[in-house]
Amino acid sequence: MGGITNLLLAVVAGSVFLADICLPTPIAAGVIYILVVFIGVGHRNPRMIYHLGGLAVLLTIVGFFLPSIPPDAIDALINRLLSIGAIVIVTVMLGELRKKQDALLVASEALKAANTVIARERGAALAASKAKSSFLALANHEMRTPLNIIVGYSELLLDSEAPIERSLVQDYAAQIVQAGHRLVKIVTDMLSLSRHSIGSSELNMEPVDVVAAVRECAGKVRAASPGARIDIDAPPDLPAISGDRRLLDRSLLAVIENAVKFSPEGSLTRVRVGAVADRIQVVVTDQGIGMAPDLIERLGTAFLQEDDCLARRYGGMGLGLALAHAFIQCHRGTITITSRPRQGTVVTIDLPVAAP
Repeated sequence: MGGITNLLLAVVAGSVFLADICLPTPIAAGVIYILVVFIGVGHRNPRMIYHLGGLAVLLTIVGFFLPSIPPDAIDALINRLLSIGAIVIVTVMLGELRKKQDALLVASEALKAANTVIARERGAALAASKAKSSFLALANHEMRTPLNIIVGYSELLLDSEAPIERSLVQDYAAQIVQAGHRLVKIVTDMLSLSRHSIGSSELNMEPVDVVAAVRECAGKVRAASPGARIDIDAPPDLPAISGDRRLLDRSLLAVIENAVKFSPEGSLTRVRVGAVADRIQVVVTDQGIGMAPDLIERLGTAFLQEDDCLARRYGGMGLGLALAHAFIQCHRGTITITSRPRQGTVVTIDLPVAAP
């Protein structure tokens, strides 16, 4: 396309030159040359204006010498000089106009980019504001329940005028302790996620038997949910990995808890542990409610659950997978999820054997 354009410009310039040497009035040729310079305004190359201006000046000079010099040569020379002056002035003006057009185009593109960034930042700010509001509402909902239990049973113990049976006292105390543990877990998870987000998590590295950790976490889940059915499949000779046992336990516990929590009562949760090259994999498979694709993409986002309303069936702050994702990343590991709504979920934890 560029070659065709240059060829057309050459044809136009040649035609104008022929008109120049044939016209009786040289000043008319200068006007035609100025029109040629205007062609450069729309050319892809911004320097074409100056090229055409220089060509017009050169052809004007050549046109002066080609025809026989008339008696009024001085008048013809003056006309030619006027034509050259006009061409130079127009060339410079058009060149400056083209520069300003290019600068305006650059500024327009920069403005578009800035507007895009502003829109993105605004969206992020709105999302952060929404997340903050959701968190405050969720924290109020999740923390108010155990607090009400603690305050309510404590008031019963303190305000009761008649003696309370020992069995009731023990029951009240158990409710208070359970609610207290729930509060401690919520606060601990929030602080852990906060420390990780600011990069202050410290790893206490030691050899970790992943199979033993999985069995211990599964035992804790069974104790908290007596109806839970958890099947563990692991070879006896897996190598230990180097990691922070406390953080790995919390990650495994969160994944297994979620598998049981979001599955129908009495359904089977399978935990398979194996070695793949120099890595250890823990695969947790449940028969629960599953996860939508857009939810899987947001893996690691805090305060996230499939059902996001306060009246949802499943309680909790939605910190489990976020914490597990953060802690596994600290060990140079990965968590991947394969799931479909109402078809169960498969969570795969992949950990390197070598120290991070």
